[in-house]
Amino acid sequence: MSNLLIFLLVVAGIYYGGKMLIRYAAIKFISNINTKVQQQQRDFQQRQRSPASAPKEGEIKVEHAPQEKAKLGDQGGEYIEFEEIS
Repeated sequence: MSNLLIFLLVVAGIYYGGKMLIRYAAIKFISNINTKVQQQQRDFQQRQRSPASAPKEGEIKVEHAPQEKAKLGDQGGEYIEFEEIS
């Protein structure tokens, strides 16, 4: 009978210990992600506010889209002429 009691206590201890460990790990994981996101937000806000990146008054910056190279090979497939039947 004492072996059964010891077994049940060990199983209960592992169960509750695992629950507590998972809860602690989840809290640490979420707080770590939260800290990283806050740091990224601070960095982004500092970059937005920095006067070096702000364009001077009257300055225009034009960004061109990259030109696509001509595709080699079959462009449109085979042409089929249709005739209307009346």
